[in-house]
Amino acid sequence: MSVFFTAEDVRQYAYCKRKVYFRYVLRARVKPTVKMERGREEHLKLESRRKRSGGAYFSMYLFSERLGLAGVVDYLKYEGGEVIPVEVKFGRWERVYSGHYLQLAAHALLLEEHFGLDVVRGVIEYPDGEVVREVKITEKVKLKVIEVLSRIRRIVLEEEVPPPSLNASKCEGCEAYRVCRGC
Repeated sequence: MSVFFTAEDVRQYAYCKRKVYFRYVLRARVKPTVKMERGREEHLKLESRRKRSGGAYFSMYLFSERLGLAGVVDYLKYEGGEVIPVEVKFGRWERVYSGHYLQLAAHALLLEEHFGLDVVRGVIEYPDGEVVREVKITEKVKLKVIEVLSRIRRIVLEEEVPPPSLNASKCEGCEAYRVCRGC
């Protein structure tokens, strides 16, 4: 398989299908938003703090030729023969956002292939709200990731313009807003 997408692309697709189109078909150059810049900075700070504490692996890059998928796992724990991916997201979330869950599941698929172990749970941390959620990573969500990757491939290979998000509040602060308004 020669076309690779990322776990981040899976998350972006869950947020708004058009983001994939703008990134890969139009190759639109968009300026990172304030939130994106903050997230990047906070991840670096968090990684630095956690490295000092030990017991985890950070910013692990993985790829699967079979899945056509790549990703950087924020960090992972290895406990009692079990691999547990951890995704860190900034902002205030009371419950787990589906895009974050799909991104975590995409990382789980990569880890399964890399380690040859089943990944059945993961953690999503929202430090801004001091929320930590452990989630089950089911076969159903893993299949959903594979389905999303297939849809992303179709958008890119067929240059298919997806419909805009039905939730207009997602457009506020979106890095692709100016490009999207023209479609």
